[in-house]
Amino acid sequence: MDVSLKSVMEELLLILLGFLLGLIPNWWAKQSRLKIHFAALRAEIQLCRDQAETYLKANVMAPLYRLPTKAYEASLPVLLTDAALDEQDVRDLLRFYGQVEDLNRGLENASQLAMEITLNRWRKSTSEIVSSRRS
Repeated sequence: MDVSLKSVMEELLLILLGFLLGLIPNWWAKQSRLKIHFAALRAEIQLCRDQAETYLKANVMAPLYRLPTKAYEASLPVLLTDAALDEQDVRDLLRFYGQVEDLNRGLENASQLAMEITLNRWRKSTSEIVSSRRS
């Protein structure tokens, strides 16, 4: 093999190696970012479970809290964009968070109803007080 051809091949191999080494930081950053998003979703799903169990055990009609959805809102678009989820994972997440939204809507409705009941009781009691003072 000619010396110049050998040196050209070595340079091409070094360029290729440099190119591949240049890809590693971006790949590593992407993997780290995806790992954080998956961890956030797992933590939020566990928090939803804990709060739902608390709701069932506490026997409170209209708690002030709602099930969290912040990690879902932030992480799902990133995971979809990076193709980090398969079709079944997406379906499961959409189903789960659809139920979370339904529960939150129900909790909001229960809260509004409890507020109306309390307000009506207050109005009734204050009108009775006013009526008794007039008599």
